[in-house]
Formats: sequence, C-alpha cells, structure tokens
Amino acid sequence: MPTLTRLLALILFAGFAVAAGDRFYALFDDPPIRSVPALWFGVIGAAVGWTFVGGRVRRNLAQAAWIGVQGVLMLILWSLIVFGILEVFARGYARQYDGVTEALVGWFVIAQENLTVMAEPGFALFLLVGGVVSGLLCGLFFRVAEARRAQR
Repeated sequence: MPTLTRLLALILFAGFAVAAGDRFYALFDDPPIRSVPALWFGVIGAAVGWTFVGGRVRRNLAQAAWIGVQGVLMLILWSLIVFGILEVFARGYARQYDGVTEALVGWFVIAQENLTVMAEPGFALFLLVGGVVSGLLCGLFFRVAEARRAQR
C-alpha cells in the first residue's frame, strides 16, 4: 500500500544511492564505468527504499535505524548483482571469457573486487551513517504521519 513513509524512503534511498555511487567511483583510479551509473544507483536505491525500508519502518527509532542499515546492505547486494552482470556482459562481448562457467566465476571476482574497494574505512563509515540517518528520518516521519492519520 502506498504511504508517505514509503515515498520518503524512496526519495532518501535514491538520493543516498546516487551519492554513494559517486563516492564509490571516486575511489577508483580508473573507474569501470560502462553506462550511466548514477541512474542505475538511483533506481536500485528507489526500489530498496520503497519495497524494503518504507514497508518495514515503524515507531521504534532503534529498529528504524537498524532497518536503514539493512537497507544499505540490500542496496550493496543489488548493486553488486546489477553492476556485476553489466560488467560480465561487457567483458564477455570483449571476448575475455571462454564460456558461461568462466563468466559466472568472473562475476564473483568482480563482486569481490568491488567489495574490496568498498572496505575503505571512510566509505564504509559513509554507508553506515547514511543508513542510520535515512532509517531514523523514515522512523520520525512515520511517527508524524501515523499520528496525523490516527487523529482523523
């Protein structure tokens, strides 16, 4: 069911995903950009915000902060999947893989490389703080939105 809390989570996570994606690609000396990453990060962040975070946030602020962190983990997971697949297709068209099995293993190698880059402490702290703040904002907004709806 569409709610204002889901809409806020969509906006917050889409914006946070674009900012995190820009910061992530700044960590590379030669970034592996194959398409428009900000658009893809925004779409993935919006989907995670609407379906995962916005639907689970309630009045408890500690739980809302934890849901925000879980939302960031979901954002990382789906970004690794989507961008790994895009990179595998790009490398496959460049004939860097001999077969499907090698391409599948290549996806895991790409995911491991990206996770290694994400392990930089400043970036990991940015992700953690962004998830907590986004979750808390959604939790506070849920309190206000639900209080207004309960008064009617």
